[in-house]
Amino acid sequence: MDTNRRGSRPIILANASPDEQIAFVLKEVEEYVAGNDHSWSDIAVVYGAWPARNFARDFTDRFTRRFGGNRLYWVTENRYSKRAIDVLSQTVKLSTIESLKGMEFRVVFLLGLEHLPRPDRSEDQERKVVYVGLTRAQDVLYVVGNEQKGYFGEICEAHFGQGDIRSKAHAVPV
Repeated sequence: MDTNRRGSRPIILANASPDEQIAFVLKEVEEYVAGNDHSWSDIAVVYGAWPARNFARDFTDRFTRRFGGNRLYWVTENRYSKRAIDVLSQTVKLSTIESLKGMEFRVVFLLGLEHLPRPDRSEDQERKVVYVGLTRAQDVLYVVGNEQKGYFGEICEAHFGQGDIRSKAHAVPV
């Protein structure tokens, strides 16, 4: 899928459990803001779908323990938070793909694509959702997943070929 996006080529992190995905994102966020070249507001953590709805809550809890509650804005936590988003606030934005349509961030972590397409939606509609997710990053895009299935599987196959990826979680420039 050609997205005509700017910035460096995407980085794929494959074979990472949900816990490993969260740990990886938190480590990378820490490095970005410590480098003084990025601010909290430059970063978004965007997710497609999860079979267990606790991913966003787990991510929020671990992020808050590490960085404090004032550095994360969960865009889709409730109806009010979605309407009250301030993209310039010094917070990392955590959101579903659909809720960030029209917004861009310097660094984006895109997760949960192995659970797309969802069975209750058309494949065409879901591909459009993935396209939105892939085009939110201005500079650096991370595509993070566990199983090589769904749209994450398609991305891995396009990059790595027919064989599946059996190694431990690793980032690979695409």
